[in-house]
Amino acid sequence: MKKRFIYLVMILAGMINMLPVSVTAQKFYFKVDAGYGIPVSTSNLNMYYLFNDILDSTTNTQTQINSSLGKGANFGISGGYRFNDHIACELAVSYLLGSKTKAEHRFYQDNWEYSMSAYMFRIIPSVVISGKLKKAEPYVRLGLVIGSGFIKYIDQENNYGYLEEYEWKFNKGVAIGLSSALGMSYPLSDVCSIFAEIRNVNMSYAPQKGILKKATKDGVDVLSQMTVREKEIDFEKEIDFREYDPDSPDVPQKSPSQKFPFGSVGINVGVKINL
Repeated sequence: MKKRFIYLVMILAGMINMLPVSVTAQKFYFKVDAGYGIPVSTSNLNMYYLFNDILDSTTNTQTQINSSLGKGANFGISGGYRFNDHIACELAVSYLLGSKTKAEHRFYQDNWEYSMSAYMFRIIPSVVISGKLKKAEPYVRLGLVIGSGFIKYIDQENNYGYLEEYEWKFNKGVAIGLSSALGMSYPLSDVCSIFAEIRNVNMSYAPQKGILKKATKDGVDVLSQMTVREKEIDFEKEIDFREYDPDSPDVPQKSPSQKFPFGSVGINVGVKINL
């Protein structure tokens, strides 16, 4: 991913340097958009029990769930600058309000429910290449995605009549990926246009820290009674067990770092205002 990031920066810088100094349509503009993305580039998150496992008097099945935490609604604002009639650069800020990935484990009368969702601010610098089709303006956009946010993981257990709920927050670290779009803009006036686009995000995120935010048993808060090891996780690329005691209650537990998939493809619509 780091190599792709460097290559793309070099390509974008080269494209900008090749632009003519004298341009004919230098304009700033502002956009507001919203949309929804469905998961792509999915993965199986079995270590977080995100698969269905049902055993009762009529069923005995296990079913994999293909997951991407990039699915869900997104809302964004962006500003752009036209170098000429066909090339522009943009800087967007987008917020991902992720949809839940849910799984159920059931063993006769006992059941466990697991869910995971993501929330992330994303900064997206990009280059836009556009054309003309009568009044409409088709365009393609290619850029980087730099994200910061968190993952919410919820474990709800109904085991032998006891109800337990645990809510984790996985955060820290920066997500880096690529974004592309194919769209069409239509002018309503010299100032205002509407647009629709198919947008793709290819990104992963490896959080560095896990914090237990909620722990209840039969509705009673038990978080304060838990040890540091039970409430905190440090996600690391390499764990040296010569220096780490996994049985110590006074230090966070350590777990191998994992990249969570954040790929999505969806439709966004919005309004563009020429300044």
